[in-house]
Amino acid sequence: MAKDTKPPFTWTGWGLKEAANHATAVSTYLQNLSQAADVNDRVKVHTEFVHNQMQMFKDRAKVLGNAVAEASNFFAAGKQGRKQGRKQGRKQGRKQGRKQGRKAA
Repeated sequence: MAKDTKPPFTWTGWGLKEAANHATAVSTYLQNLSQAADVNDRVKVHTEFVHNQMQMFKDRAKVLGNAVAEASNFFAAGKQGRKQGRKQGRKQGRKQGRKQGRKAA
């Protein structure tokens, strides 16, 4: 079996890849725009460019939204764990207090 050689995810790498994609899209747009023969061709090129840009922004928003959801879940789980730990601590404290009260009586 071939080992997966995909590099690990990094925000910096992802941002650079996205920037490169946008730069390539603009370069292609300008090249196609310069080759357009008439107004209809220019409108078609511009429409395709805007459509592709909107799709890229939607994809990026989806990735960022998923990252925010994961971070929110992570922090919520941590908060819930701390809350349960405090409850356990209070229960143990009450039990110890009762035991000490019995010993004194």
